[in-house]
Amino acid sequence: MGMDPSFSFETQANGRLIWKDAQTQLFVSQQTLRQQDQLISVIKFPSHSNLLDLVPSERILARRTYDFYFDIAAISSSDLRLISSLAPAIHQLGGQCGLIETFPLNRQLTQADNEIAPVYSSLATLDAPLSSLESIDQDRILSHIETLVNLGTRFHTTGTVASETVSSLMTAANTNSLFTIEAYEHDITSQNSVIARLTGTSLPEETIVIGAHLDSINNLNNSDAPGADDDASGVAILVEMIQVINSLNLSFARTIELQAYAAEEVGLWGSGDIADDYVSSGKAVVGAMQIDMTMYGPNGEDPTIFLVETDTSRDLRRSAVNLIKNYLDGAYSFAVLSRGTSDHKSWSDRGVPALFGFESIPGYNPYIHSSLDTSSQFNNYALNLQISKLALLFLHHYAGVNAASSEYASEKESLFSSAGSDIALAISSGIYLAAGTSTDVATVELCQIDEATQSDCSQERLLLEQFLDRGTRRIFYGEQALDLAAGQKWRVWAYDQGDDLLQKRDIVLSDP
Repeated sequence: MGMDPSFSFETQANGRLIWKDAQTQLFVSQQTLRQQDQLISVIKFPSHSNLLDLVPSERILARRTYDFYFDIAAISSSDLRLISSLAPAIHQLGGQCGLIETFPLNRQLTQADNEIAPVYSSLATLDAPLSSLESIDQDRILSHIETLVNLGTRFHTTGTVASETVSSLMTAANTNSLFTIEAYEHDITSQNSVIARLTGTSLPEETIVIGAHLDSINNLNNSDAPGADDDASGVAILVEMIQVINSLNLSFARTIELQAYAAEEVGLWGSGDIADDYVSSGKAVVGAMQIDMTMYGPNGEDPTIFLVETDTSRDLRRSAVNLIKNYLDGAYSFAVLSRGTSDHKSWSDRGVPALFGFESIPGYNPYIHSSLDTSSQFNNYALNLQISKLALLFLHHYAGVNAASSEYASEKESLFSSAGSDIALAISSGIYLAAGTSTDVATVELCQIDEATQSDCSQERLLLEQFLDRGTRRIFYGEQALDLAAGQKWRVWAYDQGDDLLQKRDIVLSDP
């Protein structure tokens, strides 16, 4: 019942683009699509496996090489039953999360180009967030994890029990009733997502999302899927943020939504359904952060947060580095998920800038997707605390905690100054930018800004990837053509090897 491995659609001329990531794209022939193909699952699996032999041939819409070891295929479905039966095998063969993405055929793919600046620049270090960080209670987080683990399984076909438990935990933490907590029902799974919403005071139409998935999976037996690290640990942090915000009676300029997603393990369905709904209805989600696995380290206690580059925003990653340096005095590392992903991709695919802080990429929890994913395997409480703090800081800066407004106003002018710059700029062929710097600069990034005095990007940052050393100067340049026009305002950032900001410069383009 399988398909010839050579069956693929490599070019847009041959079909419709239905899926993409930073590495490849997948097209499906319009002739192959059928009226009933309302739901599509894209799966990654070892090239040598016979996984597709388990799929009726008429449901295989496309297959192509993904990388040296893996293939990628698109499968049609009218519901989640087929992909639910395949999910354990896909996780077992691939050994990673996010090897399945399930979405409606009419999903619109967009680019995460537009960046909306945080209410408070991530360059600022403010006193107001510190009491929030000190209020985090890790014992409460561990207690919430155990409550979820004790359900035995949270696989999406088991119904609403897991969702109702998460809702109860959020309600109990909502001591001052600052949040509204509601179930989000999905058409094709009985499991609900759960959303806790705190409406913003001055920018209520703009929403900051932090998410984690509430479901679990066991590759061998889905009736025994404790999912402690993956991802009760993330959901427990959402609950703790509700507790802290209520205990300090905090309010924010932008609306906050803490979203616990259903059915992540069968293709990011819960987050994708919500993202489709929000984008199609015009709801402005201006940034999203994912929390998925926070309690394990290959070498035990290690607070290093791995900032995932896959399906995330360069600008939000840079902001996260600023927050970690300014507040947490902690370690971080940039890393790529070679094949997997998490719910943040649902947002980035739909044009929302996303951030994902994770466990060690080369050494993440080996017990996930099994009966052994319990709290007895936890060995990295320091990381869990750091990610909890980063999530709260993300809210304080991007949603704009009102308690910091007067403090920030006094710092704003010095933050946005562009003094001490040693950056020379050149425009080549009218569409390429190059920067000349001192040789201690390791990275140059640039972005458009709305105002010459604004410190944050209005579009995704660009990296000048190439450089040449010329005596005492280093010349950085990029291979990406830019849409340059008179009147545009750009900011150029120069960082050293340790990601400390050395210089920045603003330019305003004029006609030659």
